[in-house]
Amino acid sequence: MKYTAHEFAAARYSVYSDSYAAGAAVEGGEVDTKGYRELLWLFILGEFQATATVTFQGMECDTSGGTFADVTGAVTTALAAGTADDELYTGRIELMKRLRYQLIEYTIANDAVEFSVVGVLLDGVNMPASQSNTNIFTV
Repeated sequence: MKYTAHEFAAARYSVYSDSYAAGAAVEGGEVDTKGYRELLWLFILGEFQATATVTFQGMECDTSGGTFADVTGAVTTALAAGTADDELYTGRIELMKRLRYQLIEYTIANDAVEFSVVGVLLDGVNMPASQSNTNIFTV
């Protein structure tokens, strides 16, 4: 049986689109990955203020609301104004080797950055995928 894209994948926000100020590390919302084999993080970057940088770190935990720990290797270098403005980056997590709950922690330095982070759950164990978002069109 052939599945369409919305039956194969499910999108979940970790960090909602906004302008975020420089400061200490902040954890985005957790994504429950139960029933999926892969997680593709989408880092959707907007405008960076003059000297801004942002770093993203993948984190995981085996319980919802628990204490999250870094996922080794799931970290970006500092993305900076002038090179990362209005860019889209991705990061892939193979979930069969990871804990159930995943999130992105971000650290912004020097100035504000506009961005959002979306997790796309892929390769569901039970198909079709369960959607929590609203499909606004199918062509």
